[in-house]
Amino acid sequence: MSNITINTINNYGIISIHKNASYQQDNLDTKTQRLIPQKLSGFQSSESVSKSATQPQTPCNPANSFLEPYSKSCSSPADNLKKVKTESTILNPSVISFLSKHHKQSSLSTTKLRRQTVDDTIIKQKSPGKTNPSTTFTPLSLNLFQGPFEIVGLSKYETVLKQWIPSIQMKLIYDSSQQFFDSRGFNEKVCGRKNLLIIVVSGKSIFGSWHSKQIPKEKKDGFVYVKNDENHFVFTLRNIYNINPTKFLPREVNKYSKSLCLSGSKSSTCIVGCYSCYFVETLDNESTVDWSFSSTYRDTSGKGHLIFTGKQAFTTDRLLAFSV
Repeated sequence: MSNITINTINNYGIISIHKNASYQQDNLDTKTQRLIPQKLSGFQSSESVSKSATQPQTPCNPANSFLEPYSKSCSSPADNLKKVKTESTILNPSVISFLSKHHKQSSLSTTKLRRQTVDDTIIKQKSPGKTNPSTTFTPLSLNLFQGPFEIVGLSKYETVLKQWIPSIQMKLIYDSSQQFFDSRGFNEKVCGRKNLLIIVVSGKSIFGSWHSKQIPKEKKDGFVYVKNDENHFVFTLRNIYNINPTKFLPREVNKYSKSLCLSGSKSSTCIVGCYSCYFVETLDNESTVDWSFSSTYRDTSGKGHLIFTGKQAFTTDRLLAFSV
């Protein structure tokens, strides 16, 4: 019996499956809730399918294991002929559908995870009965072969960001589509860190800021600031004016100069802001861009504060934070 090796590239990186050619997938369509590695076991050689298509099939026994020899297959010849054929493998349509659905996770999603109550009650999930605490970020454990910008759909801006930021590697530490979209969820991930990249997504606009100094601990009922950060800057990656990615440096930096502003976890709506630039709020159309932007930063775009979203008030669709 020959062995085959199948390599496939998808949202989870490069996955290798080693499987004996005399074994085939057993009733995969009824196993939709199994883990990824088990679903990927549905790959089989074209030789195996051609054999099973011509041999009599025995009735399906629910007690049978997920993978069994072809002589015990639950698939009918007609079912086998429906499978999608590639150069060297047969892929069950449910495998293709499953992988395609999860591959889309790397697009620039604008889903936000919100707390239902202040005591962290269960958030509704696609998988019933599971909770999603603010300390959990599932894609980081699944996208083992992807970079942090590729995971969140920002790979096209990775080159320019690495030109601006003197860092070899960045780590995604906060994503509002995976952690709670509030000040507590954000502060849990960023306080105490330094070399922080913040990216804000609003509609088709993408912008943010870079902060090199250590982020102080939060004040539960107030604001804390990062000051005197000589390496700080703000930037636009995508804007309504189709101006290329541009960074804006502060006009002056001294011991009184404020850059990052963090809201305490008792704040009802405010999360984070960049002084004289933007402030992120949880409510729709309550986030703002400061009209005094051009007086604090060297505006080379000529658009003033409108360069970021085209208006002063906007809705934050997604908030991301990366750290070295």
